[in-house]
Amino acid sequence: MKRIVLFLGFFIGLVNMQGQIVNEGTLKIESGTTVYFGDDYTNKSTATHTNEGDLHLVGNFTNDGTTSVPTSGTTYFDSTTNATQNIDGSSNEIHFYNLTVNNTTTGVQGLAVSDLYDLEVENDLVLTSGNLRLIDEAQLIQTHTGLSNNSGLGHLLKDQDGAQNSYRYNYWSSPVRNYGAENTAKFNVNTVLKDGTTPNLFSPTQVGFTAALDGNQNSPIELSTRWLWKYTDGNVDPYNDDGWTSLFILGGTNPSTGKDMLPGEGFCMKGTNPAAVYADQQNYSFEGLPNDGTYSLVISADKEYLVGNPYPSALDANEFIKNHTSDLEAGSEIIDGTIYYWEHWSTNTHYYTSYGAGYALYTLSGGTKATLHGDFIYGSGTGSIEPQQYIPVGQGFIVRSDFTSGGTITFKNEQRTFMLEGTNSIPVKNTNQVTARIRLGYEGPNERHRHLLHAFTDDSATDGFDYGYDGQMIDVGPNDMFFIIEDDDSEYSPYTIQGVGSYNIDAEYPLTVKTATSGSHRIMIDDLEDFDEPLYIMDEKGNTHDLRENDYLFFSESNQTQRDLKLVFKPNSPTAIQNYLHDFVSAFYANDEIIIRNTKEVTLTGLQVYNSLGQLVYQISDAGRLAGDEIHIPFVNYAQTAYVLKLQAEMGNGTYKFINY
Repeated sequence: MKRIVLFLGFFIGLVNMQGQIVNEGTLKIESGTTVYFGDDYTNKSTATHTNEGDLHLVGNFTNDGTTSVPTSGTTYFDSTTNATQNIDGSSNEIHFYNLTVNNTTTGVQGLAVSDLYDLEVENDLVLTSGNLRLIDEAQLIQTHTGLSNNSGLGHLLKDQDGAQNSYRYNYWSSPVRNYGAENTAKFNVNTVLKDGTTPNLFSPTQVGFTAALDGNQNSPIELSTRWLWKYTDGNVDPYNDDGWTSLFILGGTNPSTGKDMLPGEGFCMKGTNPAAVYADQQNYSFEGLPNDGTYSLVISADKEYLVGNPYPSALDANEFIKNHTSDLEAGSEIIDGTIYYWEHWSTNTHYYTSYGAGYALYTLSGGTKATLHGDFIYGSGTGSIEPQQYIPVGQGFIVRSDFTSGGTITFKNEQRTFMLEGTNSIPVKNTNQVTARIRLGYEGPNERHRHLLHAFTDDSATDGFDYGYDGQMIDVGPNDMFFIIEDDDSEYSPYTIQGVGSYNIDAEYPLTVKTATSGSHRIMIDDLEDFDEPLYIMDEKGNTHDLRENDYLFFSESNQTQRDLKLVFKPNSPTAIQNYLHDFVSAFYANDEIIIRNTKEVTLTGLQVYNSLGQLVYQISDAGRLAGDEIHIPFVNYAQTAYVLKLQAEMGNGTYKFINY
């Protein structure tokens, strides 16, 4: 028999205090029981709340304590007197099985969830009347499996910041879809994206659109339709425009036939203010029926797809990658397992070759910052964002089916998690069995900084190619450095991220430096995470250079195309450092002089001359006397015999022999 309780019933610790209902102990609403609370309700910090029946609330729900994860029941926010109801409290989380918003008072607005709050609904969300507003960093997570059962004419509102500058691209994905009687699982930008400049909790204004090159800060803000595109199942060839679809008719403000998008698809757009600097943010509001459950997109073999987090909560990138690689049988991988994020930092041009932008990468091995894309010959700068494990609400990214036959890209509730932006750093240990990371940097004559990541795992990865752990470089510059994984399915593919097995002192990992410009090339350590072992660069001759002592520097001519190096963990021989200068400096004896030719202008720091008995007969310790591209040192009144000349530089030494005759 169904029981109906109009506060106060048989609950332990439930009291009525000054116009509100307070739980100070344990409250459990059993299945088959209906309870009505006629005032604001507070679950105290020492209390536990469980609803497996039907709980109707006409006021606010303040949760300072614990709400158990229920297995049945519905919580209704269905006031007939309050236009707005609130969820808040110091616990910053709350759990319901089903949640219904049915606010029917005059001027209905709906249910507002406080900033930083984790709202978890195990099953269905019904927005019968009134909206659900997630304030600032609040997130909604639904945990059931299968398709969504969300319904109602109300909608969810969720804010997110993007680059404000009208020259900078944002890559987006919507956490909501179109709403209405048809309840179709689609969305289009011109209906779900709202002006959040001054956030309106329940009635934000639709953004405007302009056909001009720049968006603007009118009220409402206007986006340029010139830069609003989606990219679906496009060829991996970067110079093929296949796959790009404009969301608006080119040159106008009317939506195109390609405006409709599926949950999980991403789109790009530029900001609203040409005078904004890099750090300036524009707030947007997404409004529509909240995405929930399983969504599928199809990617063909050797293609790429602009997708994104389709939920009003964070998405676990590790789970997403595993679901499409290592969770499947070998040979049935859907994508190669790398997530590519576009970071655009230039703020002053629409000319493509002058952009300052590039791709940051993330795999199960970790993330790397973006390097200036090789196409941008007039751009400059480098990325500043290192991708982490959790993908924010609304974030778009590219995945590729290179090396795979493609298949179905699947987003599902199991990939969702609550994680605030800015707090999602990855522990080096206990994350995909990554035990240590080596972050290398490379700078060529154009001063672009390439970020590379070499990650050791607890044998989750191998020294060969591994789906999900190795990140392919798709933006190789004219002067660049990358890992070569010799047994992958594509000969000599460049890699930004390399995940390998356990640390082995005898292991050698190929590195290639591509050079197209004469000048200095430098390899350095950017960072070391839980790695305390020696670290060397080995050149083609087998000489090793200690990266912990100083950067590895070499010079190249403009017609040089490739230099094959290795990352190693022990010196190759005692002569490695002694012979370093031979590639850059020549030394000989003529006409009573020692002549040193230093055409590459290596900084020499010292010189010694030894006779055949090993005795020191001459030395220079003043680096200033060794400066210049050709140095003449008088060497007279010394016995006519064989001598050994030793030179020192910051990067290594050189040993030369000559005879005074």
